Amino acid sequence: MPNIIRKEAKYKKFFVVESEKYWFLIGIADKPRQNPYSIKRFLYEHSSGNNTFVYLTHVVIRKQLIDKERYIEHINYCMSRLYTLDVGVSDTIIKFIKETQHLCKTQIEPLLKKELKKDGDDTEYDIYRRMNEYEKQITILILNKLTHIIKNAISDESDRDYLFYYMGKIFNKMINNMQNFQLQPIATYSYNVEIMIAKLISFRYFLDMMYESLANKSFEVNTLTNTSKEIITIIKDKFDDVEESLGQLSQLQHELNIYHETKENGSIWQKIIIGRLPKYTLEDIEHSKDAVNEEFFLDIIRLAKTYTKNIIYLEFDCNEILNEYYRHYAIADEKMVITRLPKVLRLPENKKAFDAQEIKKAINHNVFIAHKAFS
Repeated sequence: MPNIIRKEAKYKKFFVVESEKYWFLIGIADKPRQNPYSIKRFLYEHSSGNNTFVYLTHVVIRKQLIDKERYIEHINYCMSRLYTLDVGVSDTIIKFIKETQHLCKTQIEPLLKKELKKDGDDTEYDIYRRMNEYEKQITILILNKLTHIIKNAISDESDRDYLFYYMGKIFNKMINNMQNFQLQPIATYSYNVEIMIAKLISFRYFLDMMYESLANKSFEVNTLTNTSKEIITIIKDKFDDVEESLGQLSQLQHELNIYHETKENGSIWQKIIIGRLPKYTLEDIEHSKDAVNEEFFLDIIRLAKTYTKNIIYLEFDCNEILNEYYRHYAIADEKMVITRLPKVLRLPENKKAFDAQEIKKAINHNVFIAHKAFS
């Protein structure tokens, strides 16, 4: 490839596809999730004040003419007109993206390259701590600055496009890195790695939703915050009801066990005092416990169907299958929203394997408070 193309490609960040007779120069997409190779992207118009500027998005160069001086002049002109996403973008946004990319490379990615312990039960706890540190660094180094940066970008379309395009790329890379980390045999079936991948994918989805609503001037941080608070309060209240019901059933179970123990091993007076056999059995109690858990399970699914714009169902909304035996629902943090990764609820496809305590742990998760208990 000629030097003039190589240098410009690096400077203006366009793709080069080589065939037998041509070099195809493909300008960067101007919107998140847009296909840069689409034939519909032939020209890009940019307005500034009363002026409209037209940029090329694709250039085709004939190899056989590359030695001709006039053709090289023509190539240089065409490359100067190739669209680059940072046209008209403020220095604040460009600096934030460059700094974020640097921090990812130097502070966040290296966390996945450290060796994991390989000593049985301690391995999953080591993974838990690693994932917690990984999330903490993302939060401190990137997410804590994001609200302020988005406020700066709201009023300018170029700033918005640039910010969300590159944030999407940054999170795509994080997802790829985490999936590569998961390829290690000791991390393949890790609950904590699975949850982290779900958080990254759902956050990327929230970014896409935010970009679209900002473009439509319909985004309100307060609305997202209040709805998340409402959802999480509902889940917490329902969990409290479940815990109370299970506590009462456990008490009945305890009393029934005492009755059977007394009837079998107690004295004559103890047998008289204990009274009649209760009208319920241990099987009845277990059935009631299952019914309470199942109702809570269904409550979460019903919430996801009610709040479709605030609860992300990864397997459906993001078309991602993380574990065929579980489904994953993501909710934006009720206090910090986009300055925290979402909370992820992991529900088994087999309702009998559902554990309400796992939901409590997910809802109360705080990246800055590490716990010894983990799954």
